[in-house]
Amino acid sequence: MHDVSCPLCANSTVALLLTKVNFSATLDGENFVDETQPLAAFICPKSHIFFLRERDIVPEALLQLTA
Repeated sequence: MHDVSCPLCANSTVALLLTKVNFSATLDGENFVDETQPLAAFICPKSHIFFLRERDIVPEALLQLTA
């Protein structure tokens, strides 16, 4: 588990976008991931949009972002 920060610029001031996606992928008809992954979308001040697995987000950090 880790605090939420942008993986592109390391900025720790990020905003949780009001969306959640379920990620799955196939490559040549084969599953690229074992199971569908629930992801939360974030954006930093430099407009970098990135996704984190919900289970990797520290609950306290998530609560601070949505409060």
